[in-house]
Amino acid sequence: GMGKTSFALNLYEDFISNSCPSIYFSAEMSREEIIKKITNLLISKNTEHITDNNGVLKLTEEDWVKIKVSLEKMKNNLCFVDKPSLSLMEIKKYINERNFQGRLLAKKEGKENIHENDLKIIFIDYLQILNDSSTNPLKSTKDKISNITATLKGLALELNVAIVLLSQLNREMTKEKDKRPSMDQLKDSGSIEQDADKVYLLHREEYYQTKDASIPPEVK
Repeated sequence: GMGKTSFALNLYEDFISNSCPSIYFSAEMSREEIIKKITNLLISKNTEHITDNNGVLKLTEEDWVKIKVSLEKMKNNLCFVDKPSLSLMEIKKYINERNFQGRLLAKKEGKENIHENDLKIIFIDYLQILNDSSTNPLKSTKDKISNITATLKGLALELNVAIVLLSQLNREMTKEKDKRPSMDQLKDSGSIEQDADKVYLLHREEYYQTKDASIPPEVK
């Protein structure tokens, strides 16, 4: 794939490293997998990727110190939920609980602004496997997706937070000569484009170069 999870975790790591209250919801990856990916991100940012003759990454003592410092800085800010079949109700519940705890902490620390620790950005990985219990099970997938994006849009406005919602693309795009993604390839719904303030489409040209050598140079 294009690495949407790695891209989102990279952003998440940047935010929590700078003490910006953030939460990462994953309906696909376990807690252990998320921590492993974040650790790998820190390794790639803090080292020069030196490998031995067998391709094994070699880390110096200085590299480990940098990584440890970064992990310590992040430790108290890490906040993620790994749960299959995440529902919109559960997401809202987790957010409210996290904000409540943050406000209690702000009061305890004597801060004037008790909302200082409220979540500022929410990552959800990913749209198509979220569970929406409020939608009639007989409704189409398109209707379900439309309801989820509209609900999340309302939640972002209600809580004054940014929501980064990951989405799959339609598999049909792999059959096209031009592999660059477009809005109409967002899987299952046009409501994503309608409800989103920004849509970013990931593309790695090298991913297809070995798979399809027939793409004309002008397209590449």
